[in-house]
Amino acid sequence: MAVAVARRRLRLAQPVAGRTGVVELEGTAVDGVIALPFGIAQRPVGTFNIFLRSGERVGTELAQAAHLLSGALAAIVHELDTRLELENLTQDLRTALTSRATIDQAKGIIMARQGCSADEAFRHLVRVSSRTNTKLREVAAQIVTDTEGRPTP
Repeated sequence: MAVAVARRRLRLAQPVAGRTGVVELEGTAVDGVIALPFGIAQRPVGTFNIFLRSGERVGTELAQAAHLLSGALAAIVHELDTRLELENLTQDLRTALTSRATIDQAKGIIMARQGCSADEAFRHLVRVSSRTNTKLREVAAQIVTDTEGRPTP
């Protein structure tokens, strides 16, 4: 029994009685499939399938069209993959910029309290982060939050 996706729902293709190798999908007899794999950077990610109706044969034009469509699908999938990577990178950079400002504020607070250098204040943050198994940006945020509203020493 063959499996196909139709209208975003999984459909099982049913065998056509008395016809070996022929199945029916959504009321249409299918007795052949062109399946062309496509991928991103030599990594397969899917196949482009063309179902052949009963009696339909693969000609040169159909084969060429299938190859062109498969290439177009590969380009679309590559574009979507690249766009997703860029969106993730953008979010990571936004988080890093926000974290950097918070870490710098926390370093300033530690420097003022302990009379130490910026490098020593950063090493202090790293030690606390490691000891408590907490992300450095979260340690810094907690220091800033705890200090807000307090008078400067």
